[in-house]
Amino acid sequence: MALTSGERSALWRKRQRNDTEKHEKYKQKERERYLKRKERGNIKLVHDMSKREKRSKRRAWKISSKTFRDRTKKITAALKLTMTTPNSPPDNGPGPSREIQNRDRGRRK
Repeated sequence: MALTSGERSALWRKRQRNDTEKHEKYKQKERERYLKRKERGNIKLVHDMSKREKRSKRRAWKISSKTFRDRTKKITAALKLTMTTPNSPPDNGPGPSREIQNRDRGRRK
């Protein structure tokens, strides 16, 4: 069975984290990559942005944070519903006694 792209990358990440030496090497590489991109100007720091850019960037962060929180709330709510035990039928206790049933049977209205 062929793995999807996400499954392949998840397996790769799992193997990467299991080997601490490889993981440290990967983290160092990513750090260097980030610093190079920052030097080239591909990544702009907040204090280098204009006021307008800051506003738009912060608005985007706010929206993405809200969608993330909403999505996690929905997931946790769905898990709570599936993980709880089903409600048992209501217990009304024993029904009316036979004496009362028989007494009402003979009466005329």
